[in-house]
Amino acid sequence: MSHILHGFTDPKYLEVLIAKAETQLREAENEEDRQRFAAYLEVLKGWKEKIGASQETGAPRENESE
Repeated sequence: MSHILHGFTDPKYLEVLIAKAETQLREAENEEDRQRFAAYLEVLKGWKEKIGASQETGAPRENESE
């Protein structure tokens, strides 16, 4: 399970996920898809902000103890 979470703590991988979600949002064919991709993009960007804040303060990441 930790390998799945690693992607969400790796800033480069997170950037890729954000770019992909932005593309999916632009290419969405209906309103339901647009809403879903917009929500996913919002979560990813929020996660990116949290990761950035924890790295700036030097707080240890949760998966470092594993």
